[in-house]
Amino acid sequence: MKLTCPDPFIYAVIRMDPVAMVEHFKDPEATARAQAIETKNYLFYTEALLDLPFITNSWFRFIASPIATTLRDADPENYYTPDMCVPISPNTDHPTGRPAVRSERPFPFPHCYHWIDTNTIIRVRQKPGLYDDSTVIELSPEEHVALTNRFSDDYVRISRLLRKQDESAQVASGTLPLDAVRPGSSSLPQDLCAGCSTGAHAESHAYPLPGSSGSDSDTSGPDTPEPDAGDSLEGLLRMDIFGLGHDDAAELYPLVDLWFELTDHLTADAIPAPSEFFKERDSVVQLIRETRARLPHVPTPCCDEECLGSLLCDAASSVTEYSARLDSPMLSRPEHDTPLNVDIAESHAREPSCSGESEPMRSVLRDRSSSNLCEAAGSPSHKESLPLRLRRIVRNTFRRIPWSMRPPSLPHWP
Repeated sequence: MKLTCPDPFIYAVIRMDPVAMVEHFKDPEATARAQAIETKNYLFYTEALLDLPFITNSWFRFIASPIATTLRDADPENYYTPDMCVPISPNTDHPTGRPAVRSERPFPFPHCYHWIDTNTIIRVRQKPGLYDDSTVIELSPEEHVALTNRFSDDYVRISRLLRKQDESAQVASGTLPLDAVRPGSSSLPQDLCAGCSTGAHAESHAYPLPGSSGSDSDTSGPDTPEPDAGDSLEGLLRMDIFGLGHDDAAELYPLVDLWFELTDHLTADAIPAPSEFFKERDSVVQLIRETRARLPHVPTPCCDEECLGSLLCDAASSVTEYSARLDSPMLSRPEHDTPLNVDIAESHAREPSCSGESEPMRSVLRDRSSSNLCEAAGSPSHKESLPLRLRRIVRNTFRRIPWSMRPPSLPHWP
């Protein structure tokens, strides 16, 4: 079957495109540095689709994780051990005998693993000829749930070790009484749940999900209750359940090409390690951050440029039409001859006509229109061209909808 975008729970080969990730800056320096970054093909597993598969989208955001050919890299600082992985059948090798996950079609590589806490967000570019899933290798929903559950014991173990670490630190600092520490206790605090990502190593691999607050921007303390998103219409809108909101952080997510044909793009002995992908990603992210610091006014990329382009064309046409109508002799017509469908701005321009101020008012409006046209022509007195201004206005409109665009039956939200 032909697909607009890939499905979740599939294995695929991806390759990052650093040049396309900096293309929206239109900066020769950033393009040259992106071209110098070497990229490889990586084996990935798609866990969740974050966007609706609209045919007009140029890319789709996924939560995905790289597949490795070895046991997990040990990370004692964050309590990750080599056995925190799940083999993929036909591979059954695991230090504790953990069962392997089985794909719907036979998996072509003999020694692959899912690692714990390596998921990240990627942008999968839409394929011009659509995706053909006739050869796709995927997990059934039941196997995907089984894969998640097999990491539960690992999360419990990490949670216990983190709790002991915190208690030891509190005892050493004198903030926790010695009798509060019960040796051998296996109970877990309520705020530690199995299945939640822990440790700085996991945070270094995954960006905050769109619409969520990252650790750097979270200013709420432990005593600040979080409002329930479902308690109000505002909360539901902020959840962005359809993924239609503009994601300003999208430029930091790797933009990749994706293929279902695993053996056409990879061999069993040439599958790169997940650490190589994250080094490659981090180098591109660093380049984008540095370029953004030099060019802060460049708009961030939009997943639906076709829709945005049509809106910009409509906005540009409206500006041109409005400018032309300001110079129209229609403004000089008597008020009793004004057609009912005349623009409101023209009616306001004619209001002072009884006191002889109609011509000055038209001059003010014409001067403002001329200023906009000079800006569109690239006047040196303005740093932002008309297309960029319109682009920003359109995005701000969708980010915060004015009352005039809301149905009257809906209540007002701030």
